[in-house]
Amino acid sequence: MLRSHCILWLAAALAAGRAGAQSAHVHFPEPLAAWAREIERVSGGAVRAARIYTDPLRNELRLPADAPAPELIAHYLRDDSFRAQFAAAHALTVNHNGPRGKTHLILLNMARADEWTGEEEGLLAHELGHAWLDARGFAAPVYVPGPRSCVGVLAGDIVQHVLIREETERRGVSQKGYWMRQLRSSGTQPAPEPCQRLIQLAHLVDARLGLTGRDREVLARFESGYRASAPRLPEYARAIEAVLAGDPGGREGFATTVRRVREILESVYDGAPFQATENKEENR
Repeated sequence: MLRSHCILWLAAALAAGRAGAQSAHVHFPEPLAAWAREIERVSGGAVRAARIYTDPLRNELRLPADAPAPELIAHYLRDDSFRAQFAAAHALTVNHNGPRGKTHLILLNMARADEWTGEEEGLLAHELGHAWLDARGFAAPVYVPGPRSCVGVLAGDIVQHVLIREETERRGVSQKGYWMRQLRSSGTQPAPEPCQRLIQLAHLVDARLGLTGRDREVLARFESGYRASAPRLPEYARAIEAVLAGDPGGREGFATTVRRVREILESVYDGAPFQATENKEENR
């Protein structure tokens, strides 16, 4: 339903309406615009993107007056757990099914724009990848508000990221610059909150699966840092990597893979040891 990146938490209140001269408009250059149109054809829904701003003095989220689907965006921004995940993200993609049909919402967190300025096309490509997978039936778990909402979000994220990397490469749309910038800026200090630990784990899995050649130095830094600060995290990453090693085998296999990754994340969230088990019925 939605996905998140990076580690930052703040309490934010919703303030809908005009935010000075700020605009919600997001431009999709080609070939991203063509990809958005393809998503709309496949899903029968609409791709809508908006920039969301934060007033640091009032600690309020601001939705500019020119935002598309303002009522729908405001609906999500009123939810406490959604706001917490949005604050932790560069962007979130929400695949919403409602009485008026399907909407793929891409929300950019402008409070963190300095972390991705210059790499916006890569960020948008990544978000379109999430919408594209949902349109094709490879949907992340349905978003359920609450303190554990990050578990389902990140389980879907981890599995979808493998497919998104493959698809962006196939389309010749580069998200690597954005992704590498994100990984290089990620710290390895122990995270105090369960959801933050899951975000760190998702980054480590991404690095293990996606980095090649000279970029492996980023992985070496990650694993060295985590061995010192959170020695069990690489163990969890290896367990997830083993789950992702096989072909998911279509939509049903994708759903099974997400469920198995989610079981590992539940263990990390609860601080409990995870014992990898083989389900022969599933692995046939």
